[in-house]
Amino acid sequence: HTEGGKEVFEVYRRFMPIRSRPLGRRHMMRMMEGDWCRAMFDRGGPDFTGGHIIFVGLDMAPVEIARTQDQRHMVIMALTLLLLGFAGFITLFLAQAYRTTKTSLYRIKAFSDHLVETMPIGMVALDSDGKVRAMNRAAEKMLGRENGQSLGRGAEEILPVELVNVAIKATEKMRAIETELSIELAHAEPLSLEVIAAPLSTEEPPSFSGLVVLFRDLTEIKKLKEEVARNQRLASIGRLAAGVAHEIRNPLSSIKGFATYFRERYKDVPQDQQTAEIMVQEVDRLNRVISQLLEFARPPQIQKRKSNLVELVKESLRMVEQDAQRKSVRISFDLPDQEVLAEVDPDRIKQVLLNLYLNALEAMDEGGTLSVSVSANTGSGTAKIEISDTGRGIAEEDLPHIFDPYFTTKPSGTGLGLAIAHKIIESHGGEILVESKAGAGTTFVIKLPGLQGGRNEF
Repeated sequence: HTEGGKEVFEVYRRFMPIRSRPLGRRHMMRMMEGDWCRAMFDRGGPDFTGGHIIFVGLDMAPVEIARTQDQRHMVIMALTLLLLGFAGFITLFLAQAYRTTKTSLYRIKAFSDHLVETMPIGMVALDSDGKVRAMNRAAEKMLGRENGQSLGRGAEEILPVELVNVAIKATEKMRAIETELSIELAHAEPLSLEVIAAPLSTEEPPSFSGLVVLFRDLTEIKKLKEEVARNQRLASIGRLAAGVAHEIRNPLSSIKGFATYFRERYKDVPQDQQTAEIMVQEVDRLNRVISQLLEFARPPQIQKRKSNLVELVKESLRMVEQDAQRKSVRISFDLPDQEVLAEVDPDRIKQVLLNLYLNALEAMDEGGTLSVSVSANTGSGTAKIEISDTGRGIAEEDLPHIFDPYFTTKPSGTGLGLAIAHKIIESHGGEILVESKAGAGTTFVIKLPGLQGGRNEF
């Protein structure tokens, strides 16, 4: 009940003085089960009749304060546990999302790295200081660089000067630049490249952060384009020449007949007989030119069979031994002991070799060395014949035209020998290349498809 504005908890019972002798166990049990309990739980008021009553009161304020504090602590603890649980759930969710994102980023990075490494065009990435930060395998192969040795080094140390100039121009203009250029590499053939240089910049605030240079090798494509244009040009010339040759050959036969007649008729007049003889010789020379022209105009008749290129070279060299001795030319050859087999027309290959030998001998008026070698490339599966001389060489401006019909640097040449040789090698599925410098000699390289299963084991 409330007393004096305070809540008080009261307990009362009848007053019973303590006796002199100790209470027995049975009496104690009776007390616990008897009046004390009834007084304690009696909802009615105290009974003052028949003796004294003892009252015990307990102030409930501290109890209520403690109970309120306990409730507050329970609420705080519950909220704390709830927040901890929610935070744990969020943390678990974020951790799972982080792992998923990290896995996705790793896969994307692995895919991007694989894509960059395997794409057929060269890629070089430079940072804002001009140092190489990335270079794929295609770029390393084209530029002749070892794997991973270029990273962290300056662009001017790694890239050819032509690529560096394109990169500088793109950086200065802060826009992508696309161009074609030819670069010279040490110990390698010149390359024709299609180059795209694009600067990289951040948006806010705008600033230069690096450069990407992409380049594609156009060397083979240019060669193919030139070959197609050449074949189209030669086909037109061949058709025209074939028609003209037939028209010329008939009158030549009549001229030769009359020249032969006059040569026999005027045997007693040496001057007339000599004139007739010159006419016959010139007609024969024109007939040879026309025969070569017709041979060039029509597709070559190739009869391939398994042949040993080493033996073909030996046989063809025997045919020019006397000419070489007369010109004081030494013949040097490097021929393997094993067979180098190929499916070729041996007569046509001998024709090509003889043409190249004779051209070499004519280029060495004051003696020199004619070198011939045969080899097999197991990697590419090709057979190679290399013919070199120490003659006067070919001028640089003439090199692109030496396989064109009617192009010659010799005063007595027809300009069809190398054109026919080129056509024969092409018909075998091979290629013929030339390297020369004026005054330093000339080298012709013939590459032919090798024969699988031969002793040379391509």
